[in-house]
Amino acid sequence: MSEPARQITDGRRPGTRWRDLASRLGVLLLRLALDALLIDAAWETWRSPSPLRVAIALGTAAFVALTLWVLSQGGRVGGRGWLTDPAAPLILLLAFLVAAAGSREGAARGVVMLGQPTSVVLVGAMAALSALAAFRLIGPAGFKAWWARLLLGGLGAYAVWAFIVGLREPNPHP
Repeated sequence: MSEPARQITDGRRPGTRWRDLASRLGVLLLRLALDALLIDAAWETWRSPSPLRVAIALGTAAFVALTLWVLSQGGRVGGRGWLTDPAAPLILLLAFLVAAAGSREGAARGVVMLGQPTSVVLVGAMAALSALAAFRLIGPAGFKAWWARLLLGGLGAYAVWAFIVGLREPNPHP
């Protein structure tokens, strides 16, 4: 009698366990990196003469406290809920940038991050968002037509290039 074929108990193909582990590790590393970026922005803004420093410090402290509470109750990063979503720190950081851009004083001395002034942080965030939007449009889940990918990839590259060139100007943007 021949040896029976290897049975898979969970219904998945062999090798998907490693992909699942790599995916979970990637989600966790992304969340940790974005948390570190948010905490850096809160700390550096607190140390600067920003008019938003109290609001940013309190918002970040509340976010961290709520996230730790959810995780202590059995939540997991990447699980259900907006606090455990890997992009949650990025969304809060973008909310801080929107608040900073809402006034002339906030745009001049709002969010400080990675040792850079607000004008550089705002332009850098727009360059990163342009790159992410272009990737979303031309990536695996985006347009399938080659001409649409070429057009949107070119527009995305131009947008990122324009923001990076804008960073080289010595004048503040507000």
